[in-house]
Amino acid sequence: MAASQSVRVFCFWAIALLLGFSSGRADDHVVEPAAAGRVLELTDDNFETEIAKHDHILVDFYAPWCGFCNRLSPQLDIAAPVLVQGSRPIFLAKIDVEKHSKVGSKYKISAFPTLKYFIKGLPTDYTGPRKADGIITHLRRLSAPSIEQLNSEAELHGFVKSIGTEIPLFIGFGLKATDLEEFANKYRSKAWFAVMETFSEEIMEDFNFDKGPALVVTRGEHGEKTTFYGPFEAEDVTEFVLLNLLPLVSHMTPETLRSVREDGRPVVVAVLESESAPEDKEFIKKLKMAAPAYRKFVFAYVVAPQWPEFLRPFWIRKETKLPTVFVWTDDTFVVSNKSDAFIGSSVETELYNLLQMYQDNVLKRHKMRTPSLWERATANLPLTVGYGFLCLGILILLLKGWDTRAHQEVREEHSDATGGSSAEGRGSRGDKKED
Repeated sequence: MAASQSVRVFCFWAIALLLGFSSGRADDHVVEPAAAGRVLELTDDNFETEIAKHDHILVDFYAPWCGFCNRLSPQLDIAAPVLVQGSRPIFLAKIDVEKHSKVGSKYKISAFPTLKYFIKGLPTDYTGPRKADGIITHLRRLSAPSIEQLNSEAELHGFVKSIGTEIPLFIGFGLKATDLEEFANKYRSKAWFAVMETFSEEIMEDFNFDKGPALVVTRGEHGEKTTFYGPFEAEDVTEFVLLNLLPLVSHMTPETLRSVREDGRPVVVAVLESESAPEDKEFIKKLKMAAPAYRKFVFAYVVAPQWPEFLRPFWIRKETKLPTVFVWTDDTFVVSNKSDAFIGSSVETELYNLLQMYQDNVLKRHKMRTPSLWERATANLPLTVGYGFLCLGILILLLKGWDTRAHQEVREEHSDATGGSSAEGRGSRGDKKED
């Protein structure tokens, strides 16, 4: 009995420690930002007041136990001090909807985290990036006019520099704002739009066009530039914009995956060992050279060590020879018939062969591998939670072993006691018989 009682006491304190550890991690989310406290902490009582006080405010509706929420929180802390600067300050706020359920019910919050962007009190769902840089760019775009009117070279270069390179900029040289207004409103969350009616030859050289009107797309002052000379009919402009919302070659990450998939075109995915090694840089360069000739495809690359879980459904393993390329459509993909096709100097030829055979439908289409139940369950868990499960499993096994030994000891003690009593009883009966 003493051994069994000890096991129960040990189990109680072990579980208490585990719960304390996990709850401590969750509480990290509600610590006020260290810098200037710019992420506002909202409650049922002050929510409406704070929303009315700010023309532009992004609210994070979170739950303390949510792993995604805990990862998002520090990104908001980084973005907040940057966004409050400038002529159009944007404020960030958060509210624990488990504690403040009145607000959660009003806005029908059922998933975590849910982000809503309030413009003068009117909410819209925020579906943009979740990293600090992307949040900054995206919110600045949403708070800005749909189209910028640029009147001088200084304004042009200043504007290009200020908006960063996260999303593309379409500049209409020799065009009026009304010419691009429809597209600027439609693709507002995905691109910047500007017009410049008069321009110099130096600007023409800097932005890679030789006559006007011209629509130029770029990402930053030194980014790749693509020019469209018309016709400026709705269908033609729409096609040009859609083809250039993504870079020639996208770096596929959890942040960019959604925009790549939303494009709708088949995705040519190059799998690399790194993006800094000379041979990998050269491979990306060759992809960029090939992309303009294959506008029916989206081109992207993945760095295998950075995102192995993305590659598992495509049967990419540690032993897979890299670099390699596959073409991804919905839940199927095709690969080259040669495992080492993209190793060496014949990348352009092998890429042409792969895409041509894909279009001719002569390659076998493989079904993406379905993740196991364990992979699904643990894919989005923080590392500490994974360790917690591991420790808990070990603890259960140990307790089970100790409990088994305790029962064994009790049985042995009971057996000894029973055996002794029986012997004594037999002895007594024997004595009586002799008497």
